[in-house]
Amino acid sequence: MDETNVNLFLRRSEGRSRRGQRCCVKVATGKGDNIHVIGAISQTGMVYWERRRGSFRKEDCCEWLRRALRHCPEPMENVVVVCDNAPAHTDLEAIQAEPEFEGVQVLRTAPYSAPLNPIDGLHRWSAMKAAMKNSMTASFQEMMTPETEISQTEHRLRYLERNIDAAMPRITPIMCMHACNHVQRHFAGCLALMDLAMGV
Repeated sequence: MDETNVNLFLRRSEGRSRRGQRCCVKVATGKGDNIHVIGAISQTGMVYWERRRGSFRKEDCCEWLRRALRHCPEPMENVVVVCDNAPAHTDLEAIQAEPEFEGVQVLRTAPYSAPLNPIDGLHRWSAMKAAMKNSMTASFQEMMTPETEISQTEHRLRYLERNIDAAMPRITPIMCMHACNHVQRHFAGCLALMDLAMGV
């Protein structure tokens, strides 16, 4: 499992222009509020994901994991939740003691061990974010023109949520399978207490 943030600063950092002209683009004056995207993958694809506005604290993370486990098709004895040591993940082990989730294992990776978490093998949601950048570039005018009956902030949050929903299918089952398989190449070295190769 892992989470990422999305806001209006999610845009391409390079552009093109005609020879002799400057490349410029109109942008929103502020990045706006964050929307968190939280997900869990397995070798068969995205098991469960949600988007939420505002902060994502440890209580929210525990509730999210309960919903994800209820949505999981596997028996609880076959489920291992791999997570990092983010502050929001502090109390996840408590869920193992709940009768409804008996058999679930929560496995924390050590600091700087991103290659051992399969969802980090998706390069921090890059496929979804790339699709959002393309979509937001093409629909920029829609983002800058709010609907009359709602505030500009609410309009932009809804705009981001629509873009997230449209971009999530870019994380395919094949990508998830490759990410899970890629993690396994590090197992032998970890068991031999070798240094973890980063970026491979």
